[in-house]
Amino acid sequence: MKKLLPLVIALVPLPVLAVSEELSLTADLANSSPSAFEGSLAKTLDDFFDYDFMDPTFALPQQTYQPGAAGFHGNAPEGQDVLLSYTFAGVTIEADDQDLVIDLYGRVDNVCCNDRDDNIDVLLFNGSYDSPIASITGLAIDNAGANAHVRAIFDALPIGTMVDRIRLIGHDSGGGAANNYFTHMETRAALIEPLIDEDNDTLPDDWEVANNLDPNDDGSVNVANGPDGDPDNDSFTNLQEFEARTDPMDDDSDDDNLLDGDEVAGAGNRPPTDPLNPDTDGDSLNDDVESNSGNFINTNDTGTNPTLADSDSDGTGDFDEVTAGTDPNDPAAGGNLALGKLGGYFTAAGDPAGSWGGLPATNVNDGLPGTISHPLEMVSADYYYEIDLGADTSISSIALTGRGFRDNCCAERLENPTLVVVNSTGDEVFRQEYVGQIIMTETFDLSAAPPFGQFVRVINSSGANYGPQLGEIEIFGSSTPPAPLTITGFSADPATGEITLTWNSQPGAQYSLFGSEDLVNVEEINDSLNSDGTSTTLSFNFPSIIGKPKYFFHLSRN
Repeated sequence: MKKLLPLVIALVPLPVLAVSEELSLTADLANSSPSAFEGSLAKTLDDFFDYDFMDPTFALPQQTYQPGAAGFHGNAPEGQDVLLSYTFAGVTIEADDQDLVIDLYGRVDNVCCNDRDDNIDVLLFNGSYDSPIASITGLAIDNAGANAHVRAIFDALPIGTMVDRIRLIGHDSGGGAANNYFTHMETRAALIEPLIDEDNDTLPDDWEVANNLDPNDDGSVNVANGPDGDPDNDSFTNLQEFEARTDPMDDDSDDDNLLDGDEVAGAGNRPPTDPLNPDTDGDSLNDDVESNSGNFINTNDTGTNPTLADSDSDGTGDFDEVTAGTDPNDPAAGGNLALGKLGGYFTAAGDPAGSWGGLPATNVNDGLPGTISHPLEMVSADYYYEIDLGADTSISSIALTGRGFRDNCCAERLENPTLVVVNSTGDEVFRQEYVGQIIMTETFDLSAAPPFGQFVRVINSSGANYGPQLGEIEIFGSSTPPAPLTITGFSADPATGEITLTWNSQPGAQYSLFGSEDLVNVEEINDSLNSDGTSTTLSFNFPSIIGKPKYFFHLSRN
């Protein structure tokens, strides 16, 4: 019988200089507990993020557990442990300074279930699961932190130790629940050992060779080879490039039009950003367009903060606001107007109706697409869900989300819905029938002629049982009607054909300009004029007006 080694977990950063062999794990289903709620052990190995043994939370995806989407969900009887077992080709510890590390990634969910991975044991085996070689016990993943991660470091394995399988034990967290629910998102493993640095310049030889630097020159012969060198002239030294994992021969490692040094240090209004990620905050806007000026100019200069997905903290992400035509820097200028508003179910006759227990109507506008609402009535032809915005509102777009973020059940319960907007006097000001099923999210663009209304309704026109079921309603617009499109400034030189036009525009919008000499025959001048914000000025040369006694211009929003 092999001896159980007394090991402790080392919660300190790894040395800067190290080399790794990532271990390719295979899910051992036969020796693991079954997964519930459409999870699987295999899904703890298929998350394609850029795993870095030196910085295991680098580029870590922030995940919530969604059935059918990602991760493992154990559902054992109360008091029974959940087992997750993995095998790999096998490794042998060949030096005292070799460490075997196991990185565990949990769910990021501050709403539910942060106790479902707070007591984990990690055990190493060889050949069978009969007797562990070594173990680390009582690990907890900080789900509420910036990275839901914990590392088990086996740093005292004797030379010659062979390992070919890993087992995680998820203990019952207690609390009186009838089950031991244990969730886990991802498992990674690697062997780590020090790197060689012959010239003692803190830059590993292999890294220097890979990046065309001389591993035998610490910078005393050619400063470009040393830790203080900057061969790509991006204001980022070789040592800084090594520590940041950027390319010392490329001044813009992530190709986002920002120099690596400027990204790390911040430049102008822009705070420090990730030089390896062109979209640091993950909001689908590249770092270079998020100037952090606070002023929306256009899609190439949004004025937003590149480190905040929702710069104005109004509950709607920057990208969604730019797309919807609202100002992402002003919480009063748009955002998701549905958040926190009064909502509920109604019968076809307009009488209030109930919702299913545990799936209340408030789930539709809580900002969480994975929570759904469910009407109580089974036969629900022309039932509708309604959100009361409190006053007539100019609505530029509406996004409807089905229950696809929760599970893959019941797509028919949001099938062929009708979207209606009613104003404060009871007049219907907008109606659109959607053909098909809405499982994830469908956006209705109303910006061409924004309706001005107070009540937004989703009608179960198909009559499907238990409909309409919704994950979320997002409404974008303004509490005041938009000013009519008007040319506010105009100048023309009939001798040279120089024209200057100014009009009151909408942020993010695009316009077309037409001209006519007699208001009968109309010619298109430009069909892709981007907005400069709330006001746009265009200067151009237009020879057609030279010598004309009169000429007319017309603008329309695309």
